[in-house]
Amino acid sequence: MVIPAPLRRKLGFDQGTKVVTVETDDGVEVRPLDDRYFERFAGVLSGEGDAPQALLNARQKEKAREHDRPR
Repeated sequence: MVIPAPLRRKLGFDQGTKVVTVETDDGVEVRPLDDRYFERFAGVLSGEGDAPQALLNARQKEKAREHDRPR
């Protein structure tokens, strides 16, 4: 995916930054695939319990934060 340089600079993406696309109710978001992305899921799959359900719960919390965030 090519993101124009002015937009990359505005968003703080370096050339060659790996990204992840996330489907939202409003369309698609493009986010940098960096340490901050992975930190949101830290501990989700550790320990005992239902890992798929834990991942779904984490994603629901993330969607709620996205929905509440000002645009």
